[in-house]
Amino acid sequence: MKIENFNECCGCAACLNKCPKNAIVMKENEQGFLYPIIDKNKCISCGLCEKVCPMLNKLEPSKEQNQKFYAVKHKEEKIREASSSGGVFNEIAELFLKNNGVIYGAVFTDDFKVKHIRAEDRSGKDKMRGSKYVQSDIQDVYENLKKDLEGNRKVLFSGTPCQIVAIKKYLGKEDENLTTCDIICHGVPSPKVFKEYLEMQSRKFDSKINSVSFRSKKIKGFVQSMEIEFKNGKRYLKKLYKDLYGYSFLNEILMRKSCFNCPYSYDNRVGDITLGDFWGIEHVVKNFDDKKGVSLVIVNNDKGKKIFNEIKENFNFVETNKEESLKYNRIGKLTKSKDYDKFWKKYERIGISYLSMYYYKKYVGSIPKKILEKMKVGKK
Repeated sequence: MKIENFNECCGCAACLNKCPKNAIVMKENEQGFLYPIIDKNKCISCGLCEKVCPMLNKLEPSKEQNQKFYAVKHKEEKIREASSSGGVFNEIAELFLKNNGVIYGAVFTDDFKVKHIRAEDRSGKDKMRGSKYVQSDIQDVYENLKKDLEGNRKVLFSGTPCQIVAIKKYLGKEDENLTTCDIICHGVPSPKVFKEYLEMQSRKFDSKINSVSFRSKKIKGFVQSMEIEFKNGKRYLKKLYKDLYGYSFLNEILMRKSCFNCPYSYDNRVGDITLGDFWGIEHVVKNFDDKKGVSLVIVNNDKGKKIFNEIKENFNFVETNKEESLKYNRIGKLTKSKDYDKFWKKYERIGISYLSMYYYKKYVGSIPKKILEKMKVGKK
């Protein structure tokens, strides 16, 4: 492959799935991100891995998209309560299930890894609701998704823009039965760091974890909150910027390197429908925000328009203009933190202890002695 600089790889695994000789495997690096490794003894230099790569072959959406922007909130509070913001994904997925369709989206596994799964029922759909601020592993979905389309099934795929482009490149053509829903992505954090963070919390609360939510609505108001419920009945709940994992994520320390050079961070979107939080809604639509979550919905094309028209009766919504909709919602390339390289150099030596040190030093201003002692032990 021409991607020799791993900083450019987004980890979509399209190359692995397209390889006719099974010459590619995805392996985790020291930061916890998956990268393709090619067995040169099996490789026949067919070039298919390069053709499906969303970073080497960028998909340029039409610059003449007739986009529509909406502020949206579900009429049923229970659905909004279980969703990250306004509950829009739930209704899009319901529409496909009602029509014997199939949905693909990111879920927490039993051990709280994040991966994409295939679902044909509400149980699977419900697991897909809610934000997961961890990179999702999608390497197992390509073949099944293709088979569903070949079987004339209606398919909904929800994911990051690079994942959607990877799916389209893998298929090799547009398919009328495929609807894609991209999220307004702010970069994908390391699964390894998240795993170690949860292990640290489990030790602290002396219990295994029962559930995790990045967008708990139990703190008053529409805020990002980390909630962890433990099997012993205890609960951890903090605003995300006060949590050490959340703070580091929001400060763009934990991201994959390719996120800082993402070719899909622009206004013209690669999905049929784009979903995100409508930050700043209180400034855009007066008296619409009730602090329980409002979605920003961007309808990008005729397929997206058809879907939205079929579900809009379930929502209270207001059409907004593009400039106001994006003013408070970051759509653009991430800015690499000046602490990024230093953080990972230290983290690769001593692990989660340095995440704690980074948080306390930056957010609290002082580092607890117990963390300093761990730092000393971990030094080489």
